Amino acid sequence: PVCEESIAEPPEREGVFVNARGRAQRIRRALSPLGEARPEWTVWKELLGRSGSPSLYRDEAEVFARVAAEVPAFRGQSHAALGSAGAALPSLAAAR
Repeated sequence: PVCEESIAEPPEREGVFVNARGRAQRIRRALSPLGEARPEWTVWKELLGRSGSPSLYRDEAEVFARVAAEVPAFRGQSHAALGSAGAALPSLAAAR
């Protein structure tokens, strides 16, 4: 098999989601992953490395920074600035 990795379930990982009101919110790990499970972005990182591609990201904040650079709705946002309250994404909130 190409990959036999176990992916961590949502309560076992960090991340960002956008709610129905266009607000980006951070989620934090609530449980420790079982066994050797890990966040899916780290599995993708390893697979890209196996194929000879350079490793681009060290953590979730770097992944978010890339999204903020590439996706207009996230421009001007940072992983750290989301904090516990999140942040409104004006272009998404206006589209409601």
